[in-house]
Amino acid sequence: MISLALAAALAGTLVACTPPHEKPADAAQETGEMTAARLSAPRPVETLTVEAPPSKKNIAADLDGEVKFVANAKARELSYYRMDGMRMGTDGERNAMPALSLIKLYLAKYVLDHGTLEDQYEALDMIADSSDVSASDLFKRYPESIDTVAEDYELESTRAGSEWGKSVTSVYDVVNFIKALREESPTHPILVAMAQATTTAEDGYRQDYGTARLSNVLGSKWGWSDDKTLHSSVSFGKNFIVAASVSGSAEDLTKFVKKEVTVKALNEATTKFIEGQKS
Repeated sequence: MISLALAAALAGTLVACTPPHEKPADAAQETGEMTAARLSAPRPVETLTVEAPPSKKNIAADLDGEVKFVANAKARELSYYRMDGMRMGTDGERNAMPALSLIKLYLAKYVLDHGTLEDQYEALDMIADSSDVSASDLFKRYPESIDTVAEDYELESTRAGSEWGKSVTSVYDVVNFIKALREESPTHPILVAMAQATTTAEDGYRQDYGTARLSNVLGSKWGWSDDKTLHSSVSFGKNFIVAASVSGSAEDLTKFVKKEVTVKALNEATTKFIEGQKS
């Protein structure tokens, strides 16, 4: 059942959610190092690069358009954004990956903007408890949802599959989407739902790993494959947003995030960011 705080957020801000283009003016691949303070603008994607273990190749085959599948049994990507504009991320942070339950963020946004009141409440519950039943129910009623939100928010590596669970996104896209919601409203209903996430998901899986284990996190959304070989998460704090994905266990994701998001890495990224601002 939806919490009082979540219900209040829904009642107070539903009508004010506007895509960014309509508005006025605490990380690396296993074999690579974090690329700090990435300042480049989002690149247009003509051929979508999908990175995943070889066993997940069917994800790419299900997508429309030009798709390049990169088999990587040890795929791991991270994207970090600080609200002053500093970024850092792995070399493949823009590569599409199996979106897992992170795709529910986009689905929920569309339903909040276009769905019935009953569906809006179901969408917010889905963010908190990661209900696959609700995701299937809502995607069946709003099949255009994911691709529409991807276009509205310029999520270049996000595409819907024939089912919500066959969709892809990138950690870079997820971070940019949460950033946009923060800019629309610091208490956007989706952010409140992330802050009110249940300890255990509807299917019984624990929601307590990955980026959520960093300090000063206010809200999180998690994803995992049915066979538990892929894990992802996105979290936000007062002044940062971070998303990560690994081919591995929940504990693998937590270790990866803590290895990459360190005081040293953040200080180095900040130095490069400041130097970039001067040039």
